[in-house]
Amino acid sequence: ISAFLTLSGKGGEVKTGSLDNPKYDDFVKGAIDTFTIESDIDIGQLDCVTIDVEEDDAWSFEWISVSSDIISAFLTLSGKGGEVKTGSLDNPKYDDFVRGAIDTFTIESDIDIGQLDCVTIDVGEDDAWIFDWISVSSDINPDARYVLNTEFVWMSSDLSEGRNNMELCEPTLVDPGTYFGMG
Repeated sequence: ISAFLTLSGKGGEVKTGSLDNPKYDDFVKGAIDTFTIESDIDIGQLDCVTIDVEEDDAWSFEWISVSSDIISAFLTLSGKGGEVKTGSLDNPKYDDFVRGAIDTFTIESDIDIGQLDCVTIDVGEDDAWIFDWISVSSDINPDARYVLNTEFVWMSSDLSEGRNNMELCEPTLVDPGTYFGMG
């Protein structure tokens, strides 16, 4: 079976090549098949899935689940000496914001904000993201300060999934692992 998908949304559409997991027998009756589709196009909220099949074989499906891992997160680090805006947090050629992973981002700035007072998180894109903590350190202040997401707030530009902005103040020197049961 040669099956192709077109995923359409307000931001455009993505057409897949033939759905195939190499070295795996796809489309077996009663099986659940998972296909990963990568695209630089953000279609926004999914409006329509079109399925094209180009073989004579019969094929049916019960459901299709589509998920996205596009997250844009921006931080503003504030202290008595000023503030630093990070721009979009991204490690090129690395899949950031994966569940269970700890991501590290290096921010360069000529501004010394002094001791960290607050971290403001803004998100774009509509994929939900939750974090346990954010740690901030610098060459001038090497002892990490932590802000904790103690209320377990989800972040998303889709307000039905979470908040698109959150300010966390009162950073602590306490390792968050002790709070979240990891230390």
